[in-house]
Formats: sequence, C-alpha cells, structure tokens
Amino acid sequence: MRTTFQTAFLSVGFLSLPIGGSLRAADVVVSNLGVTPGPTSLLEDSDENPLPLGSQVSIRDFGGLSALEVADLAQAGPLTLVTASVAFGSPGSVGTGDGAAAGTIEYLVTKALAVEQDGLHLVVFNAPAPEEATEVIVLKIPGTIAADVPGFLPSFRSLAVDDMELVYGRTTSGGFAAETSGRPTTGFEAWIYDQFDPEGSPDEFFLPTSDPDDDGAENLLEYAFGSQASVADSVPRTMMRQEGAVFYLQYLKRLDDEDLNYKGWWRPDISAGSWIELTGSADPVTSAPAAAPENYGWVEQVVPTSGPWSFGRVSVQRN
Repeated sequence: MRTTFQTAFLSVGFLSLPIGGSLRAADVVVSNLGVTPGPTSLLEDSDENPLPLGSQVSIRDFGGLSALEVADLAQAGPLTLVTASVAFGSPGSVGTGDGAAAGTIEYLVTKALAVEQDGLHLVVFNAPAPEEATEVIVLKIPGTIAADVPGFLPSFRSLAVDDMELVYGRTTSGGFAAETSGRPTTGFEAWIYDQFDPEGSPDEFFLPTSDPDDDGAENLLEYAFGSQASVADSVPRTMMRQEGAVFYLQYLKRLDDEDLNYKGWWRPDISAGSWIELTGSADPVTSAPAAAPENYGWVEQVVPTSGPWSFGRVSVQRN
C-alpha cells in the first residue's frame, strides 16, 4: 500500500496500467513514502546523507534516448541534462507533501498521461535549481506504473520511486544516492581532467596518488608544483639559491588553491639526520629562476646553515 499526496486518501490496492493505454490521470503523485512512517527509498547525496529540503525534483521527457545516453548527459552536467530534455509538468522539491523531511518526496504533478511516454525520468538535483546543482539522481519511470484501484481516486495516479529504474547515481542500503554531475571547474579535479581524456583513460589516472607518466612524481605533486601529469620529462622542480652566507630554498607554488599546504624542510647532511621544518615565511622571489606557468609563482624560504652544506626539500598536503 502507498499513500497519495493527501493523507485523507489512502490507496488500498494497485494494478499495472500501460502509460499509453487506459491510464488517463490528470494528476500524478510522485512519492517515496509508504504507509508506514518514513521513506521506502531515501534520496541521498553522494555522502549518503538525506538530500536537503528544497532540492529540486522533476519529471523530464528524454524521448527515445537510451539509459546510457541519459547517463552520459547526467555526467556532462545538470544544465546539459535539462537542455536535452523536456519538463513534464511542474517541478517539486524534497520535503514537500506529507513527508516534510530531508530525503523524502511527495509532490503533485498536474499533467495528463494520456499519450505514450516511454522517455519519462525522475531527475533529482542536490540543490533548489539545476544551475546550482553538483550532483544528481536519474530514475527511469517504467512503461507500466502502479495505479490506484479504478473508482477509488480516479484523477490521481501514483509514481513510486521504488518502481523506478536507476539510470544515474547508485543504490544504497537506504535508497538511492546522487553522483557528481559535470566536470569540476576548480582545484585538482579540474586540472587532472585537463591532463587526460576522461573517455579513454583508466580511472586510476585521475587519483592524486597515481603516477601515470612514471616519472616518480604523484599527480598531486605535479599539480602543486606546476609540472604535467602526462609528460615524463616534466617534473616538479625545487632549487637552492645562495646569496652571500644565506641559503634559500626556491619552489613553484600554486596561487589559486588555498587547500594546498606547502612546507619547506632542511637538514645539514643529506644522508643522515632528520628533516627539520623551515619556520620562516615563503616569500615571492625577486628574480625568478625560470618562467612560472599560469596560476603559479616562485617563492623562497631561508634555509639555516650548519657547517658547509645545507639541503632542502618541499612537501605539500591537500586539506
């Protein structure tokens, strides 16, 4: 049994009717609520937390596109998904209706289902509008849907999330979770997608800890220090500069990512002893040893001296 949009009306039985046949509902109730309290299939974000109140849900018509083609649109981004489809009725939002809770939907779509609608999908965003969304769930509405018993509530038909087929997202123990939609536009993730073709490269190429070009530098190091992850002879560079009796450790630093934490280190003997963290600030160099790539700048830190030699290195961590 399933509830309808209004609590006064409770469906006590269901039958399957083809969307293009005798089913002629003027109002459709889209819901993931059952007759017992709580959702039957919770709608979650990629971290498996219930989607927040106000997240947009809508029925959209993708015509004759296959599930794979719709999934590709979802991967390309929320706006791509919207522009490639036609809205079917008005959108709703998470938390409306009797549910009134994160991760639940029960909203009314005023739209006649009197014609064949094989391309209908439920699209759930993780934000109130597609242009604000970064994650999405796409579920295909089946060719037959659970319908209220004829004569009980003839103007309503129920579209239950449980009866839909997952096209984009993933299943969880509690329901369906959203996946990232669209390529990242900032940070390491945006940079790594520019280094490799997402369609033709193994998934492991895109990990911060991978070294696809086998040059000994992991992707995160290449990103942080201005080298290329796909070119073996492009490696991060650090340099030591001496001015009189003072030594300086120089390195490239990415200027547009505050999540990167750089630390300089030194020790007087390259083969013995522990590395000691430099405590001085990393200041822009007055004379760069080489041209800096876009979004990078050369910085330097004073290195203490203890004897005739001083050695330096740099580490980076992403917060």
